[in-house]
Amino acid sequence: MIATLSIAFNIGTGDDVLKARVSYTPHDAIMIMGNTGFTLANGVTDGTGSAIDPYIIENWEIDATLDMFGVYIYGTTAHYIIRNVHVFGAGSMGVVMYQAPHGSVEGCLMDSGMAGILLMETDDCNLTGNEVTGQDLVGIEMYTCQQVNIIGNTLLNNNMSSIAGIDASDIFVSSNTCLDSNWSGIMLEESGYWDIDDNNISGNGFFGIAMNNTWGITIENNEVTSNAEYGVYVGNSTDVGVFHNVFIGNGVQAMQDTCVNTAWDDGYPSGGNYWSDYSGSDENNGPDQDIPGADGIGDTPYVIDVGGTDRYPWMTPDMVIIPEFPLAALPLMILALVAVVTRWSSRSRRKG
Repeated sequence: MIATLSIAFNIGTGDDVLKARVSYTPHDAIMIMGNTGFTLANGVTDGTGSAIDPYIIENWEIDATLDMFGVYIYGTTAHYIIRNVHVFGAGSMGVVMYQAPHGSVEGCLMDSGMAGILLMETDDCNLTGNEVTGQDLVGIEMYTCQQVNIIGNTLLNNNMSSIAGIDASDIFVSSNTCLDSNWSGIMLEESGYWDIDDNNISGNGFFGIAMNNTWGITIENNEVTSNAEYGVYVGNSTDVGVFHNVFIGNGVQAMQDTCVNTAWDDGYPSGGNYWSDYSGSDENNGPDQDIPGADGIGDTPYVIDVGGTDRYPWMTPDMVIIPEFPLAALPLMILALVAVVTRWSSRSRRKG
């Protein structure tokens, strides 16, 4: 009989923490080469490989010290899920997906290896609710990938970076915790159309978020705190928007270098970002900040290193945005309200 290990761990999911207790069964390293490799001997426990019934690989514990990987999937077209798998071992890679689209990695634990989850030339994947710690290089890395969702993962104490992408496009990075990497929380190179939203990116040794040669990037609603050198660095990039983030105690809060169309705010009244070293006051309001009365937005811009400007810095990190209605729309709104009141009044009189 195979021994079963019962192990508890926490999976970070943004503000919530999912406490999962998983029974792991020891298993050898899993290598799947092509669709015919999805077999019981290779750890597949269920499924037919269709979109509605994907292959399931779950509840295994793999010591990958001698194999260099825990789960390796190559050259497949079937749909599959790797769930509740624990991989460990010095110098190992937890899950490798190479030319293997339509995959998901859910609720897995990777520790004490070289890289947690590695995607190469692999599209249409979901990485959710995993815990990746103590990797010699990266927690999650993508190379030449598209349409990847990275949601609700906890990535701690990885040497180089929590999340890294090279030639990766259409990437959604949300509700992750990226802490205490020696280099960066999130790093992207030669990549486009990323949405980096609602992540905690703190305590990293050099960058919180770093990008170079990128385009179409949105960074919003993140907490970027206590990163040693830079909170956000934007280099050689086009069409980047950075707004509604909280920047606290970074070496340099933000920097842009050789960029085109970088926006550090979302206009008025939506506003820009909270900067812990902003020293301006809030006595006025309006798009030009020249109308008496506070609005939660600083009256003077926050200047980003090397030329960028947040025109509407938030005064508090928990800014509540009040929608602005154009003056031209007010008569229409009043007429609509009058019409509603008239209808209700007529209805009341008929009932009387």
